[in-house]
Amino acid sequence: MDLDNELSKFTDHDDKMFRFTQTHGTNLLFIICGKAVALQNLLLFAGKTLRRENLNSAEATITGKLDDGSLLNDLEFYVKSSGNVSNDKNLPALRAAINALKTKSMVDAAVFLKFYINPQNYYCPFINDTSSPEKIIEASKGLNNSSRLIQDWNKLNDKYILLLYVVSDLKSSRTSHSTFNKLEQMAADG
Repeated sequence: MDLDNELSKFTDHDDKMFRFTQTHGTNLLFIICGKAVALQNLLLFAGKTLRRENLNSAEATITGKLDDGSLLNDLEFYVKSSGNVSNDKNLPALRAAINALKTKSMVDAAVFLKFYINPQNYYCPFINDTSSPEKIIEASKGLNNSSRLIQDWNKLNDKYILLLYVVSDLKSSRTSHSTFNKLEQMAADG
């Protein structure tokens, strides 16, 4: 009867199947429509959306849920109903990312996830504390699609002596992009 009550809240068959499997399954992964919901997969789906590639129905459902914020509800239901979450080290990062991305555009989602999954590839002096996903998310607000790779920074830094005020402008995600553009323009001008 509890399951019937829970399922009666939903009209979508995929939502009903998710709730049913999570209620009766044990040690299941966080799967919606047969696709694992993980940071890497969310990046893949968001990237396909940006490249205007066709998403299959499962990927479209997941990106739709990410976009409208209901994916977080599904994650919380998964956590509540699953016996598999206590050892899942990726769960806090997934929860924080999904929470940060609700109501964001797919462009913002792809940019954020690309950075969030591999922050070591980017020059981000404004991220001083990586002790929790929430702190990374807060520090990285304002990143855009042209976040700079470390190798790009090293090319400039190795070739030029940078003024202190220029380097201090790189200490914020909001100002680092424009500052980096200015540095690249100065390097191009010789």
